[in-house]
Amino acid sequence: MMRYNQVKDLIEWAAGFHARMARQYSAAADETENERLEMVFNYLASRELKMKTGLEDLFRDGSDHSEVLELWFDDSSDFLSHLSWSVWQSKR
Repeated sequence: MMRYNQVKDLIEWAAGFHARMARQYSAAADETENERLEMVFNYLASRELKMKTGLEDLFRDGSDHSEVLELWFDDSSDFLSHLSWSVWQSKR
């Protein structure tokens, strides 16, 4: 198992996490019959999408983040297990 990761790996994982959360909140909004809950779930989904977009903008915003994104760091095994989980989830 690889011990080191780049900062961009962590940001990609976090963006994917927020995308999955947004999908889950949207699905919950579609399933509920309670109007207030629907509004809350839709609000939470939009917040998650904003966080996802903000993280993805680091890769394309025109400023040079490449030095930071390409940095390697010694990662804990927790991050790797979550990273593996996110790869598995994205395949579903």
